[in-house]
Amino acid sequence: MVVFRPQSVHQWSPLDRLGLTLLLMNSVVPLVFALFGMLLLCIDPVPVSVWRWCSGFAFVTDVLFFVFMRNNPKRRLPLNKMQMIGKFVFYGVVVMATTGVAL
Repeated sequence: MVVFRPQSVHQWSPLDRLGLTLLLMNSVVPLVFALFGMLLLCIDPVPVSVWRWCSGFAFVTDVLFFVFMRNNPKRRLPLNKMQMIGKFVFYGVVVMATTGVAL
């Protein structure tokens, strides 16, 4: 992923824009999760179920990201770009991501 390009982001290919979106999500989402956990730890007295609240927040956030990324027409890749990705790799990543969210 080359971020420093002479073109604007709007001129990038859909595959490059999707890659940039995933990179940004993988940077921002853990930060938000950590800040949410620290916010819950600031409550006096500290609730016993902080871990459950953080897990629930992470699960809901991940599901919302999956739903909005899937249904956003700007994020859809053209069929010829999807054919470049092997089906085994694509479904393997989908299974690993779903398993990680479920756990």
